[in-house]
Order: sequence, then structure tokens, then C-alpha cells
Amino acid sequence: MVKPQDRPAKVERVDDEVLIDGPDGMTASLTPEAALETAQRLEDKAKEAMGARSGGEPERSAAD
Repeated sequence: MVKPQDRPAKVERVDDEVLIDGPDGMTASLTPEAALETAQRLEDKAKEAMGARSGGEPERSAAD
């Protein structure tokens, strides 16, 4: 398993694309629609992970 990063990714818009530049060379170029869906998924899973950290929710697998 890869060590989780504690630094957020940089995000910018270039023309009609959303670019993600994360730690350790992680990069992505997304359509606006894909970026919005990804943002929602990230928010949902981040909330689950924070709940699991505090004992509020059971851990979920990466496949959820």
C-alpha cells in the first residue's frame, strides 16, 4: 500500500480541462464533468475515512 500524502493536490483550469498536480508526480487531466464527479467521490470517501479514523464508521474498501 502506498503511504498517504498529507499535502493536497494543486488544481487548475487550462482551457476546457481541469488539471490535477499532486504529490510524488501524480497528475491527471479531466473534463469538467469528470472533475466534478471525481470531486464528489473524493469528498464522500474523505468523510468516510475521517469517520473511520474517529471510530464513527466502519472502514470501507477502496472498491466502494
